Amino acid sequence: MSTTPSTGHDEIDSQHVELDRLVDKALAICSEGNHSAAGCVACPPDRQANCRREVMALTRELLKFMAGHFRYEEQLMRRLPENDVCREHVKRHKRAHADISAWVSALTAKLATADPYAVATELRRILMDWTGAHASGLDSGMVKLHQQTGHGELDEDAELTKLLEQAGKLK
Repeated sequence: MSTTPSTGHDEIDSQHVELDRLVDKALAICSEGNHSAAGCVACPPDRQANCRREVMALTRELLKFMAGHFRYEEQLMRRLPENDVCREHVKRHKRAHADISAWVSALTAKLATADPYAVATELRRILMDWTGAHASGLDSGMVKLHQQTGHGELDEDAELTKLLEQAGKLK
């Protein structure tokens, strides 16, 4: 079940559930249960390498999903009217997307030398915090702007569905 607050937009909320599911996969990275202060050094090198590959695969999957999700939201932003309030919202919203994507990419780069379980734990913690704050702030704000500016309910259309299909999340 999603821990991310509802935005009031069914499709965005559904995508947040999927994002939460992916983030939760970080908990399952270490099947050995060696989560002591020593971290992964308690595991044999082959197990550490396997965990590193699992975290790398998870971060690639997260980045791919996030890119599709952000494209979806940015398509919705393009439907907002051209006024100062909407332009400022779009600017902040896009910057937040770019910032978290860059952060996940930077964390992925740390995998070459860092403890894979520590990276997975940090990934989960930061994304959970970010997603909740982002959904309750910028995403909910975008939905409200659509409603306040007469756009009302945001319907999913063929172009937006295509973006999700390209991200591999719709059948």
